[in-house]
Amino acid sequence: MTYHSLVELKLHNIQPERGPGYFKINNSILLDTQYQTQIKQEILNAVQNNKDANPNTLWEVIKGNIRNTTIRYTSFKQKETRKLETETIKIIETLEKQLHETNTNDTTDIENEITSKKQVLEGIYHTQLNGIILRARAQHVEHN
Repeated sequence: MTYHSLVELKLHNIQPERGPGYFKINNSILLDTQYQTQIKQEILNAVQNNKDANPNTLWEVIKGNIRNTTIRYTSFKQKETRKLETETIKIIETLEKQLHETNTNDTTDIENEITSKKQVLEGIYHTQLNGIILRARAQHVEHN
């Protein structure tokens, strides 16, 4: 006597919806000197490491390296911006707490510091808003 049972398993090939199959670069990073330096170095490395490759293959390698470097760099910059935003908000909250707890009439230094930090935060939000507007315009052009 055996304890084997027949099991039937049906798998349906479900393909998840995929995004666009091409890479789009954010043109604003092209003006960033740190990014330019990294890209130049990546191109030099690709050329040196693929001296014997045919030009088409070399071009594909360079494009891939630029894409990878760009993704890595923009992720780094985005994390850096989020960190700056969080730190600035915390500093503003601390300064406002100090302002309310201060008993003296001379609070101009704290008020000036709060104003300065709010301008930094406003700059971050302005940049983010410009990005949102640009992406909305691009999406409108692509889909209409």
